[in-house]
Amino acid sequence: MTMKIRRCLILVALPLSVGACDNKGSLGEYMDGTGGQGATGTSGDGGDGDDGGDTHGASEGGTGGDTAGQTAGTTAGETGGGTTAGPLGCDGGGCAIECGVGGCGPLDHFDAEGCQRPSCSDDDQCGAQERCYVGELFGQCVSSGLFCDYDDELAMCICGGSEDCGGGYCVDADVYPEGNAGPDGPARLDNGCAPDDGPAIDIRIGLVDGSCESVFGAEPNLRFSLHDAEFGETGTYEIGIQHSGTVGQGWYQDGDETHPVWIGTVTISQWGLDAGIAGSYEVFAGEQKDTGFGHYVGTFDGAQFCDSNPGCG
Repeated sequence: MTMKIRRCLILVALPLSVGACDNKGSLGEYMDGTGGQGATGTSGDGGDGDDGGDTHGASEGGTGGDTAGQTAGTTAGETGGGTTAGPLGCDGGGCAIECGVGGCGPLDHFDAEGCQRPSCSDDDQCGAQERCYVGELFGQCVSSGLFCDYDDELAMCICGGSEDCGGGYCVDADVYPEGNAGPDGPARLDNGCAPDDGPAIDIRIGLVDGSCESVFGAEPNLRFSLHDAEFGETGTYEIGIQHSGTVGQGWYQDGDETHPVWIGTVTISQWGLDAGIAGSYEVFAGEQKDTGFGHYVGTFDGAQFCDSNPGCG
């Protein structure tokens, strides 16, 4: 998916922030005066004594009233932070912003020192004990091109970003949001067809029973189609329409509503002729109002293989 990227800046060390770009994207749009997960940049020398200086940016879920520059942090094109104490360098490059009340939290785009967290698009780009927090999955607009540079003339750290909502950043795995319990009822394994009419492996979870003739029950259920899984091999497979369908797809059904998996993984941890297959999954499916996508995790085991003939091609 190709996006047209533009850069825009917010200057927050001034009494009134100066900024451009007000496109918050299709996911995670915030109402005027409401901030997403953002760092709060504080600057100034106390102003005229009315409020002890200008504070720009809203903490997670907070309301910033009529103050200019209130949606700082991960909102695309509205990220900024100021420091008047000279350039504070960060290990990954760039400069550190000043963290105000509620800013620089464990899930914020900026860490406890005010440094930008490493950008990413998936977990493989993060450390062993980290995960990639992609904002749009949770209803937040995260710029994919955030940058922070120190301006010697203005004596402040200036942050800006691309005008999109497709970014992510690495966070500690133990603070990554937990998913909701997904279907974990009886399961089975079927032969299936890939989009090119080649062979695929279908995993069905949430059946009335595990027999080859069983149908889905009344509770939510899942179906995965893995296009490049080798019969009998274990492993983790990336699925979802964000992967262009080349690896695998999935569908989450709740009542009469069927939602394609936006992005997710299916892990087959056991595959035996007698014991069947066992594994786990984590998927994002079904866009939710103001909260991104439904986030579901679960396990399956004892799924027997039904050697059906789907008639591919």
